[in-house]
Amino acid sequence: MATQRLSLQTPQGMQFGVFEGSAVTPQRVEVGKLLGNAFNTIEQRVTNYNEKLSALDAAFSKMRETLPNDEETLKWFDGYQQKYKDQIKAFADNYDYGTAINMAIRAGGDAVNSAEYTGRKRYYAEREEWVDALEKRGDLTSRDKDYWKRHYPQAYEDVKDASGKIIGGNHFEAPTPIKSIDWEDAIKSADENVAEDVQGNESSSSYTDDYGGRSSGSSRVTRKKPLSKLIQGLREYMGKNPQIGKQFDVAYAELKDDYDDLIKERDNFAKGTPEYDNAQMELNLFLERVGSKNGGLPDKASWFEYKVTNSEYAKLHAYENVQQGSQSSESHETKGSVLVDKQAAANLDFYNRTHPQPGATEPEQGKNRNKTINLGYGGEIEVPGIVVDE
Repeated sequence: MATQRLSLQTPQGMQFGVFEGSAVTPQRVEVGKLLGNAFNTIEQRVTNYNEKLSALDAAFSKMRETLPNDEETLKWFDGYQQKYKDQIKAFADNYDYGTAINMAIRAGGDAVNSAEYTGRKRYYAEREEWVDALEKRGDLTSRDKDYWKRHYPQAYEDVKDASGKIIGGNHFEAPTPIKSIDWEDAIKSADENVAEDVQGNESSSSYTDDYGGRSSGSSRVTRKKPLSKLIQGLREYMGKNPQIGKQFDVAYAELKDDYDDLIKERDNFAKGTPEYDNAQMELNLFLERVGSKNGGLPDKASWFEYKVTNSEYAKLHAYENVQQGSQSSESHETKGSVLVDKQAAANLDFYNRTHPQPGATEPEQGKNRNKTINLGYGGEIEVPGIVVDE
């Protein structure tokens, strides 16, 4: 097989051009400057990033001021703000400061407008308004106020949609607080609806002395109303006035709170220790004050009867078979212009009869004379112008 050779021939009428190279002058590359510019850019972004984080921290601080200081809320808020910061930090750790900065800018607005935060903020504002109104109530004691705040604490719950996303929260709800019962006022008011239980007799007497002076008096002895009637009367009164019944319920609930607190205080210490014994003594004194008969908290019915029985009103109006006292009146009349002690008049009469004035007739004795009279109990008086017979 014949070998064919490739020959390059210039086609007829074609000429090759001549290429001439250009001269290139080598330039020194300043690597340090390039790296410096790069580091400056990174440093600027880090500075910007830190500034945005500081601004975000300030925004979170303002949000924090709108929430209460209880342990549960503090724990929630720490986790809430950390969630945003962790997302931002993840990009910064990968040197994606641009994204980190943008997220920090958005995070402030997202956090303050999220349903998770706004639901809590609204709930706590509702309860704070209720507490403020409670504190301003002049008809409630500090004990009453503590009771209501204790039994209606913060109890926020997130509200979620079907997918589990938080879309809001519950509302704070509580009744209008009422004061605990005023026992004296309640018993008195109830007693006005209970018929009087007056038993006994009435007596009167009169006396006329030798000089025409008259005295008279009367007394009425009654029994006081039985306690059973006052107790039953208050029960009926509460039945007709549900508000009084609610006040009693509040009072008993406060009593139970006090009892439970004393039990917890005692049980913080080991039996046999001085602290335990002191706490037990406080508990015993409390039980004595509330009429305990078995070493425990009285039930509502027993405490009700104890409070009525030991009220000041009952001490004055409700002890059975105790003489209420005598209501007496006394009057004096004399046939003359001067009223004197009856004993002094008797002494004067005796003196006149045994010491007649010279020259005076019998009817004139004892008339218009000044005499020093022995009152019969260690004192003397001068009685002018005694008129004992006219």
